[in-house]
Amino acid sequence: PGYALELTSILRVQGKKGCYAPLAMSGTPSRRPSESKFKQQKLSAWTPIMGPKWIIPGYALVGILFIIIGIVVLTTSVSVLSMEVRYDLTCEEKIFNWNSTGTLTPCTLEFTIPDEVGWDTKEVYVYYQLENFYQNHRRYSQSLSGSQMLGKGMELDTSELLTDSDGDSITSECRGFNDKYKDKSDDNKDVYMYPCGLVASSMFNDTLMIRLAKTDGPFVMWGTGECPGTTPCPTNPTNVAWTSDVSTRYNSPNVDWIKTNCKYIGGQDAARSGFIDPDLSTIATAAATGDCGAPACGRRVLKPDGVTPNDGVFNCWHNTTDEDLMVWMRIAALSTFRKLYRKIPAGQLTRGATYNLVVENRFPVAGFKGSKSLVLSTSSFLGGKNSALSSAYFVVGAICVCASIFFLVLTLVAPRVMGDPRYLTWK
Repeated sequence: PGYALELTSILRVQGKKGCYAPLAMSGTPSRRPSESKFKQQKLSAWTPIMGPKWIIPGYALVGILFIIIGIVVLTTSVSVLSMEVRYDLTCEEKIFNWNSTGTLTPCTLEFTIPDEVGWDTKEVYVYYQLENFYQNHRRYSQSLSGSQMLGKGMELDTSELLTDSDGDSITSECRGFNDKYKDKSDDNKDVYMYPCGLVASSMFNDTLMIRLAKTDGPFVMWGTGECPGTTPCPTNPTNVAWTSDVSTRYNSPNVDWIKTNCKYIGGQDAARSGFIDPDLSTIATAAATGDCGAPACGRRVLKPDGVTPNDGVFNCWHNTTDEDLMVWMRIAALSTFRKLYRKIPAGQLTRGATYNLVVENRFPVAGFKGSKSLVLSTSSFLGGKNSALSSAYFVVGAICVCASIFFLVLTLVAPRVMGDPRYLTWK
């Protein structure tokens, strides 16, 4: 409809096989495909008949292939070294909650590296493992803002002052959970969490360190991106998050944006907030004064005069480009999961040696009857230790081999002629 109909004169010309083809008027292009085997769908084709001579060898070949792959996968998985150290029970009495006002006391427990070849020659991956923590709960997993993590609509490269309407729009994806609060120390003005949501606010925040079990034994350093000195960095690791997350999914504001829009910065512990720019230490007070309405206010950001509080509307409690946060924001599918914490370069550990695990215990698990563990593991070209994959190959391979044997016996005991019309029935 809406188009003019063109009058065409159609001549019906008989073809070689009794077909009639429409011919368009002179000057009108023909829509008839060219006379090629491809366009006329006359290409040669081979359709095998799925008889016993194809089915039996096919099942046998697939079954044998899957069993061979299962053996390779199992052998590779067995070669991966792994050990687990549960620490939540030992450190339960030294938990430092969000509302604690005292001094955090580290918890220490000993463990011994197994005397196996590989611990001292391979790169070791350090994981934290949580049990009975349901990151896959629908309302929990939806309470995050990908747009905020990316900085969409926040003008992170400028010093433009954002307003309450901007804050409402930016935190709307967090679905009303840990998105904003009333600042009691500033006429109950709205303050917007950055980052917002249940996922970000429940981030794993224990600090884990490993050192030789002797008096003043040296710490095991995590590798690249370390702080200067002899103590591992508590935050901002490198090479633990997905490359795609680091390059495309997370952006961090510049210092000018922070000075203008962050009303509070640093959260409960500024040293672990991921903000490591030295310029930030000069723009905020030592600590927020009064009741800001949040569990942990952090430091109050000041205007350039160094005295007057700024007009920002965000509580910038954690740096969104901290790779620890990126790892945590990857939702786990099961209630028991591991997430990469750090990497230990090859040669840092000594097999058979005893080490101390030093824990700054902040992440509570007793309330949901969970547990926390440190996991050390090497890797292979297939990843970590995983017996489920090899088991799946063995099961499928065994089923295929059994099916080929069954069809072979059936063919020998009760053979039938292929294409015999006596087996056809019709009414």
